[in-house]
Amino acid sequence: MDDKVVRQAMNNLAIHDVGYGMQYYSAITSGCTYIVTENKEDYYFSEIKVVSCKEFLKNE
Repeated sequence: MDDKVVRQAMNNLAIHDVGYGMQYYSAITSGCTYIVTENKEDYYFSEIKVVSCKEFLKNE
């Protein structure tokens, strides 16, 4: 994570929790194609796929 990621998270008005925003933009910067979490609803703003742990294990 770098200052660019932090700025992106803070500048995106759709993101209400900067912590999730930083995780999201870190994933984007790292080239991830999806986020694995048990709190899928926290990534309501995501433009990449968000899956639960169970979904991830089932599909991999």
